[in-house]
Amino acid sequence: MATMNDEINDWLSSSVSKEYFELIRFPSIGADPKHLKDCVQCATWLKQWLKKTGAEAELLLGPGYPNPIVYAEKKGAEGAPTLLVYGHYDVQPVEPLDAWKTPPFEPTVIGDRIYARGAQDDKGQFFAFLNGVLRSEKNPNLKIILDGQEESESLGLIELLKDPAFRGRIAADVLLVCDTGCRTASRDYRRTSRRFAFYREAHRREPRPAFRRIRRHRAERGAGDDRTAFVAA
Repeated sequence: MATMNDEINDWLSSSVSKEYFELIRFPSIGADPKHLKDCVQCATWLKQWLKKTGAEAELLLGPGYPNPIVYAEKKGAEGAPTLLVYGHYDVQPVEPLDAWKTPPFEPTVIGDRIYARGAQDDKGQFFAFLNGVLRSEKNPNLKIILDGQEESESLGLIELLKDPAFRGRIAADVLLVCDTGCRTASRDYRRTSRRFAFYREAHRREPRPAFRRIRRHRAERGAGDDRTAFVAA
């Protein structure tokens, strides 16, 4: 009977783990201009990898932003729904370096875990999902966006989304975001929601003194952070 260690060793000797480690080794810190070349190389690697799975893939640029966005499509079964998958290949900075016990861009296996920047957020998440769905025989139609600036506001992608033609191109029945937390390592976890924004603006002439005090108090206290939930694998 195979043990957990046997399964880990089998995976570590597989071609999937070798590709995963190769992806992690790119120091694709999207917010740092010094790492733009690394981001371009990482995006190019992903484009070629997606093509090997049978997808049509290309690199896109948001006007005014140099970090490439990887975009790919792969047709599914006849009449199948269309799934838009979002992930990001850029990672957070690694400073302070002296806080790391292992090299940040050299994947290190300790027990049943892999330690490296991007091993989870977000290269690990989207790479695991894509390896499963792209190699399956029964698939929806897939559209894939791998962002290069998620850790710094996704400004290039926002510019692309201003183009009606691009919005039409990525139209889908379901959006799946491969970039969320997981409550436990031993159980599958999916989070579902509808995502929306609500905005309201009110004007008042010559507010009463009491109203001014309340408004001033709230401004000093600061606004809360109201984040919406995502679909996740």
